Amino acid sequence: MAENKTPIKKTSNQEKKRAQKGPNQRLRQRSAIIIMFILVLGFGTTLLRLAMLTVFQGSNLQERAVDQQLADTTLTAKRGTIYDANGNVLAESASVWQVVMAPINFKNDEQRAAAAKGLSEILGMEYDNVLEKTKGKSYYTVVKRKIEVEQRDKVLEFISKLSKDYDCDGVITLLDDYKRYYPHNDLASCVIGFAGADEQGLEGVEYEYDKYLAGTPGRIVTAQNAISLPRTATTYI
Repeated sequence: MAENKTPIKKTSNQEKKRAQKGPNQRLRQRSAIIIMFILVLGFGTTLLRLAMLTVFQGSNLQERAVDQQLADTTLTAKRGTIYDANGNVLAESASVWQVVMAPINFKNDEQRAAAAKGLSEILGMEYDNVLEKTKGKSYYTVVKRKIEVEQRDKVLEFISKLSKDYDCDGVITLLDDYKRYYPHNDLASCVIGFAGADEQGLEGVEYEYDKYLAGTPGRIVTAQNAISLPRTATTYI
């Protein structure tokens, strides 16, 4: 009786490799698709955001950039002189100065403390009050108005010291200011009147002819560079 033999099919090495390769290849394809999707989504979001900033918010952002780069400061006008019929001076404005700071330009607390200490000693102010002014975020803060020549010279020396010892520049500035003087003191004071701290006429001739005596205030427009230090200053009168 003949024995039935079923042939055994041998699997070749290539077929084995193909069988193993199939799942790995599908996995790689899926991974590639996911990565492409993430890249497209990321670039698409970036491009959409860029389009919104350029098209819809462009003008607003430009205005904000200009505001951040320019600091506009008003300069006090020199008040006119009042004479009597013989040409004698009855009231005049003499030059004094105001000390201003750009506290946003301080780099660290050491600079703030040094500036507060020096200015408080020169100007006769409380240290804590000056230190508080150094912590602001503006380009223009008045420290003290109407200082005389002696204090002005000391402030100028102190500005140089800050620059040399603390690498602190573009923070403290002296601006022209004016102070009203009456050479004859109380003589004819009820007629001449007087002007207030803001150089505005309050009584007498000072008040009656204020629009002629007041003058026209000037402006300083200061451009800031990329690190917020003054670059140029232009005065408009």
